[in-house]
Amino acid sequence: MYNSIDMRFLILISFVFSFAACKGQTEGKLASSDSRVINGFEIVDPTVPINEIYQGTPTRDAIPSIDDPKYLKAENADFMNPQDKIIGLKINNDIKAFPIKILTWHEIVNDVVGGMKVVISYCPLCDSAYVFEREINGKTYTFGVSGLLYNSNVVMYDHQTETLWSQVKSEAISGELKGTKLPQVDATSTTWGDWVAKHPSTEVLSKETGHNRNYEESPYGTYSEDRDIMFPVDNTSDRYHPKDFVAGIEIDGNFKAYPFPELRKAGTDELSDQFMGKDLTIHFNEQAEQVTIEAKDGTTVPVNRMYWFAWYAFHPNTEVFTLEE
Repeated sequence: MYNSIDMRFLILISFVFSFAACKGQTEGKLASSDSRVINGFEIVDPTVPINEIYQGTPTRDAIPSIDDPKYLKAENADFMNPQDKIIGLKINNDIKAFPIKILTWHEIVNDVVGGMKVVISYCPLCDSAYVFEREINGKTYTFGVSGLLYNSNVVMYDHQTETLWSQVKSEAISGELKGTKLPQVDATSTTWGDWVAKHPSTEVLSKETGHNRNYEESPYGTYSEDRDIMFPVDNTSDRYHPKDFVAGIEIDGNFKAYPFPELRKAGTDELSDQFMGKDLTIHFNEQAEQVTIEAKDGTTVPVNRMYWFAWYAFHPNTEVFTLEE
């Protein structure tokens, strides 16, 4: 059983391990410029700088994925509070909520929702939530936590080929499937109160995960308020507090960030913007910490909410939505 003190110690030890790995010896093999072995993964000529892949935990699966998820009806989920953060997913009228307080301890859930095989992924260090299809080119994959990090962001692996996948890049960075993109599924980052009000028939991931964890306590302490970042990142910016939320979008390979501090300046829950020739309407629910964006034709633009430092680390050329004071 891990309690919060155990997990913080594990993270600290892992940070030491990661620097030791970069300096030379990893699992008895000498690191070269394009090849390393970490947590049992042989990393050869990855698509990202090899010396920027860090060891986050001493072993793979030290943070266990949930592979047999169980759910409760909303009215039976007495462990949920209105302000609890969740990832909401609606596929073909199958509606499910995944509490962040559970995902913080597991990071990955493999499931089938609305007939679609999906993986729900969450990185506590970036506060980034992505849902992907896990059927790729006709083959079904299940995912686990590799214990590795790139740009302080979770690196997943699939059990079938042991390919390594970057969550925010949404692609394989090393292994048999290197360069393959993971199809993203639109999901909602919001609060339980907001989600259940809109979707009263929702089910919610149960605390019966098969693991003994204190889901009412975060193992990361005050990390979400601190300026500190636990692992090095490729690009940094002091434009905003590192842990300020941004809603990030991608259109035709171009990126734009909508920082919450800028959205708050507007004093309204609806704003207009233009990006890549598209007229956009931004809906900002500050209480639920939720942003949704629609194009003029009524289509929804997928939004990924995360910390500013994480968005900028992956997208240093991002445009940034700003408002004058």
